[in-house]
Amino acid sequence: MTTTTRIRIGTPAVAEQLGVSDETVRQEIQRGRLPAIRVGRTYRVLQSDVDEYIAAAEAEAYSARKRKVGVEVTAYESEAGAEVRISGPSGSGKSSLVRELRGLWGDAVTAHRYSDDGSEVLRLSTIDVEPSIADVAENDGLPPRFHVANLNA
Repeated sequence: MTTTTRIRIGTPAVAEQLGVSDETVRQEIQRGRLPAIRVGRTYRVLQSDVDEYIAAAEAEAYSARKRKVGVEVTAYESEAGAEVRISGPSGSGKSSLVRELRGLWGDAVTAHRYSDDGSEVLRLSTIDVEPSIADVAENDGLPPRFHVANLNA
C-alpha cells in the first residue's frame, strides 16, 4: 500500500507563491476559488490545489489573450482584380471571416489560398464588390460579430 503525502501550507506561503497579499488568498478561499480547510483561525491549503489554481489562472489568461487577438485585413488592387489578405494567429477567426466574405462577395471570389506565412488570401475578379474592400478593412462592411470591438468582448 502506498501513501501520498498531502502537504498543506498556510495562506502566507500561498500568497508568496502567487505574488499577492495574504488577504487576497483569503478572499479567493472565501469565494470558493481555492479549496482550503480551516484550522482554528488559519487556513491550510494543499500544495496540489495551489498548483491547480495557478495552472487554471494561466490557462484563463492565455485564453483571454488569444480571444483578444483579431485578424488583420489588407487589400491589394490591380488591373486583374484584387487580393485580400487576412492575417492573424491560429484561432483568431481567419477562416470564419473568409467564409463570411465568400458568402458576401459570391462569384467575385475567384480563388482562395493559404500563404506560406499562414495568412489566407482571397483573389477577386473585380474590385467592385459590396461591401467594398475598404469597408471590410475598416470593419464597417462586416457583420457586427466580426467587428474588432466584438472580437475583444
